[in-house]
Amino acid sequence: MPKLSAAEAAALDEGFAGIWAYFEAEVRRRDVPSWRLAAGISSDRPVVAVPLEYDFEDSFTAGHQHYATNIDLIDEAAAEFGEDVFLAFTNHPLNDLYGDTAGAEARIAALGDRAAMIRSGFADIRATELVARDCDGAVVDLTKSYLAYAYFGVPFVRPTRLPTADWLNAARDVGGFATALKAGTATPARADATRLWFAHHIANAALDVSNRKLTADWVLDHLRQPPNPSRWAANLDQFARQLRRHTAVKRRLAA
Repeated sequence: MPKLSAAEAAALDEGFAGIWAYFEAEVRRRDVPSWRLAAGISSDRPVVAVPLEYDFEDSFTAGHQHYATNIDLIDEAAAEFGEDVFLAFTNHPLNDLYGDTAGAEARIAALGDRAAMIRSGFADIRATELVARDCDGAVVDLTKSYLAYAYFGVPFVRPTRLPTADWLNAARDVGGFATALKAGTATPARADATRLWFAHHIANAALDVSNRKLTADWVLDHLRQPPNPSRWAANLDQFARQLRRHTAVKRRLAA
C-alpha cells in the first residue's frame, strides 16, 4: 500500500464504510463456538496458529519461502515454543484435496498433546480462519492468511527475507517472538491500517471481468498508474453494487 495523504485516507475510509460494515456483519453472522471446545484445549492455554503452505511443485512462491518444506515449519515451531503452548496447525485447502500430507500429519501427531491439525466443521469457514478467531499468536511464511490474523488482532511472526508492511507489526525472529508472546509484549497489526489496506486494494483494483472493454482499459490504466485515486470512487461503487446483488441472491436462496 502506498503512503496515502490524510485526505486520501479519509476519502477511502468514508467510501469503504458500507462495504466494511457488510464484511463485519458477515463475520458476526458466522457466530460459531471456539474450535478449542472440539479440540479439547482449555481456554487459558496459550495457542499459536501455524498455517501450512501450499505444497506442490507448481507453487510460484516455493522458491521464495523461508521454510523449504512444511515439515521444516512444523519442526521450528515445535522447537521454539514451550510445551505449555498448543500449536494449532491448519492445512492449505488444496493440500487436503490433492496433496500427500501424510508426512506432515505424522510429524504433528508425534508432538502428542502439544499440537494437532485443526479441521473446520463449518461449510463456510476454513480452518485457518476458525483458529485465527481464537488464538494468541501465529507463525506464517508466505501464506495469504496473515490478513486473517491482522483482522482478528493476532500478533504473528513472519521470518521471510521478503519485506512485510510496517503496519502489520510482524516479528521476524521466531525465537524472539516466542519470548515476546510469553511476556505478553507481542504486537498485533493496527486495526485501522488493516481496514485501510482492504479499502485501498478494493478501491484501486476492483475489476468487473464481465465487461471486456472495461477490463482492457483497467489493465492499461494499471500499467500506466498502479495507484490511481481517480478510479477509487467508481471502483468502490461497483464493488458495493456487486455486494448488494450477492446479498439479494443469498436471501433468495435462503428463503
